[in-house]
Amino acid sequence: MIETDRPAHVALRRRGLARRIYAAFLLAAVIPTAVAGVIGVFYSLNALRTETLRNLTQEVGIRAQGVGRFFDQLSSEMLYLADNQTVSDLAEAVRRGGLDKVDVATKRLERDFSALASVYPHIYQIRFLDSRGREVVRVDRRNADTYIVPKGELQDKSDRYYVRDALKLSAGQIYVSPLDLNVEFGRVEKPERPVIRVATPIASSGKGYGGLLIVNLHADTRASRLAPTSPTLCCLQQPGARTI
Repeated sequence: MIETDRPAHVALRRRGLARRIYAAFLLAAVIPTAVAGVIGVFYSLNALRTETLRNLTQEVGIRAQGVGRFFDQLSSEMLYLADNQTVSDLAEAVRRGGLDKVDVATKRLERDFSALASVYPHIYQIRFLDSRGREVVRVDRRNADTYIVPKGELQDKSDRYYVRDALKLSAGQIYVSPLDLNVEFGRVEKPERPVIRVATPIASSGKGYGGLLIVNLHADTRASRLAPTSPTLCCLQQPGARTI
């Protein structure tokens, strides 16, 4: 009986030894390989994240530079217009109530506003407001065309926060509003249009200011479209140093 069970016992021992060898192989080969794989994935993801962040930082930097150059250019345009004799004449005519001079200066300013709006595709509105916050000249950009707003459609904007804030600045300074929705006749325009307003006070020969020059910008304009499409108004003559 003992002789009969011996081969079976040996076979069981061999199978047990084989299982232990297989388990040892798993421990010695498969597990280190899996750990190395996990470590490799971790370092690959970390490298990918680092590269992605680097590219995003570079992209943000390029866009920030583009936006900065755009605002520098637009500020120069606005300061040039604010120093222009046409704006000064209109501000003075409005202050003194000279209707004939107002009409002449208005026509010239409408032409200048239309020229500026035509070369900057992201400009939505460009306006001259008198010292009491009432629109005197306004040009809107509608698709690819400019539209001179007639007198009957001009509005009183004296209650708007950006008018009050901009009038606190000195002539030659630039005001930039927070992102906001465009408002027409006291109501948010439909469809909603996010805008940023850039304004500068206009000096007056009398007491106080002669008014405000205000530009409404499409807030969703891509940085790649910020550059003007043709030579701008102040390309031949830049104003003096200004505080922005």
